[in-house]
Amino acid sequence: MIAGMCLWVPAPGRTATLFAPDLSDFPQAAAATQQAVAAALTDARDAGIVLVQALVEPADAAGRAVFSATGLALLATLTYMERLPPPALLHTTPPDCTLPTDLTLTPYTPATHTLFREAILRSYEGTLDCPALSNMRDIDDVIEGHKAVGLFDPQLWGVLLRDGKPLGCLLLAEIPARQGLELVYLAWCPKPAPRSRTFAHAACAGHRRAPAFRSGDAGGGRRQPTGIAAVPALRLHKHGPARGAGEAADLARQRARRAPGAGRARGHKPWWCAP
Repeated sequence: MIAGMCLWVPAPGRTATLFAPDLSDFPQAAAATQQAVAAALTDARDAGIVLVQALVEPADAAGRAVFSATGLALLATLTYMERLPPPALLHTTPPDCTLPTDLTLTPYTPATHTLFREAILRSYEGTLDCPALSNMRDIDDVIEGHKAVGLFDPQLWGVLLRDGKPLGCLLLAEIPARQGLELVYLAWCPKPAPRSRTFAHAACAGHRRAPAFRSGDAGGGRRQPTGIAAVPALRLHKHGPARGAGEAADLARQRARRAPGAGRARGHKPWWCAP
């Protein structure tokens, strides 16, 4: 007889995710699940994991108590949002984006790695976006974690430079199961030079702001517009070299391993983590 359980799954960047039963459905399993979570945390740390995280259903008060008792801290409530591309773009090519002459938008390469590193690090300065995470991992671990989201395509990562110095970066990933792109991270360096909206304009490839993000419950119920700007398209390939045979083959292998299936549930979920 199973009294309680917890599964921990390692991920690139020395992170791991905990999976435990919804204790609102199985309150009698709380004590045993707490023991399983504690054991999982020990195993993960012994394996070199530096950040462990978990998502809990908002109504699962017993689950929140279990994670809190084992040392995890409530970090934030995540809201998953999505949008469909405007119908006019489904069968057309997005318009080109013309940047000022002192700005450069360039994709990720080994040569530009340090620029992305600097942009992401600087975006943590004074951030209100989960500031508790800022010093939990080395920045190279953070970047490896970002690369592991969906299919990593270097040409969907862009860093905006002014006079060779990063103003910010935008990281997108292809998600075959949803036939779409995920906004992995948007970094904006503090105290940028005067053109504060230039990066947003470049990233959106000339498209207008649109209140088109939608959020809903985890069961896929009613969704409501939130008035948040969207990034419907990015054409970084115009600013960098064409994909080589090796890069194209790697993307093909990634797509073959991740055939379309059920998408991730959308909604609001508390996010827990432990260093």
